[in-house]
Amino acid sequence: MLATGAELERAIDGAETTRPVLRGESIEGLAHVEYARAVSLLSPTAQHDWEEYMEATGDDDASSLELRNALIDEHEPMLEALALGARHTDAHSPIVWDRGYGNKLPKLMTARNVVNIAVLSARRHLDEGRHDRAVDVLLDSMQFSRDVMHGPTLIQTMIGCALLEISSSAVLLDGQFLERFPPTQLERLALGMQTLDSALSLGSLGADGDTALLIRALASADDLDETLYLDPEMVLGSWRYGFSKRLMCAEYVREAMRWRSFQTETQGLEWPELRQRIEALIADCEEGSNPLGPQNSRIQLSVAQAPRGALARFRMARTAIDYRLTGEVTALPDPFGTQLQVSESENGLRVESLGPGDQGQRERYTIEIARAGD
Repeated sequence: MLATGAELERAIDGAETTRPVLRGESIEGLAHVEYARAVSLLSPTAQHDWEEYMEATGDDDASSLELRNALIDEHEPMLEALALGARHTDAHSPIVWDRGYGNKLPKLMTARNVVNIAVLSARRHLDEGRHDRAVDVLLDSMQFSRDVMHGPTLIQTMIGCALLEISSSAVLLDGQFLERFPPTQLERLALGMQTLDSALSLGSLGADGDTALLIRALASADDLDETLYLDPEMVLGSWRYGFSKRLMCAEYVREAMRWRSFQTETQGLEWPELRQRIEALIADCEEGSNPLGPQNSRIQLSVAQAPRGALARFRMARTAIDYRLTGEVTALPDPFGTQLQVSESENGLRVESLGPGDQGQRERYTIEIARAGD
């Protein structure tokens, strides 16, 4: 098992992590060093201030603009650190393997505050006629989202997907947003997003990183009750192993490596077939004796689906920008199918992704793009 963990760590540490810079001059070095500094510069009241601003906006409160500007002004140093990180060429997210679960991993609320404030800053730049700065901040937030998404743990994958949806949905949710950009800046935004698209991957190192950290925890002399939280139902299921969490988790490592082989075998499959294969493997795991197996299987389905959902929304935003620029659309690839479906609608253009196959999510994967000048 230790050899397996060492192999996973070497694979992650040796992975190619350089990626193109979306705007400005590139800087050699680690982007996540500056991202960590950006997060450290968040105000302790950032979440409260954001919620206060959103409440005022929802109530059409005249004070919402003051709240927005105060939130942005307070976080100018954070936005500068974010911009600096986005221009660094290496997106490697350092993991100190000896620390095991002591590694400081991103938290959704904290990372989301960074992106939300960046999007607010872009809107303010637009209001005040700084169209180039609005594009800069949007691209910085998308780069940050992408870099978190490609981190070596599952939590980074899932948080990065959520961040990419927030940053790219800024283009989609406000019908007047794109109309306020001059064509030259829309072209910059379109080019930056095209470049980022080429650096987005549907694969994930997250499962490998989580398995390697688990092996480190199992190999340590520490009490697993203090380093590894398990749902009480999972703990009860360890009766088959003499109520030993360590033995149960050790057997689970073999299940995790089985999933790793499965990911390699199914790479490149279209989503409908991939989902069918995953669900078949989930059913197989449900019949196993290890209570961690079914939980991991459901996580694997989410991890396969989330990057596709984020990429689908991202490409819808790209489609909206192209349509606003040229009045024409070339359908981009659909992560859930062959191509995004584009059709004329009463008000302009409808763009649809097949989505993950859940009927309840159809609306989330459909947008209407108004015609230029409407």
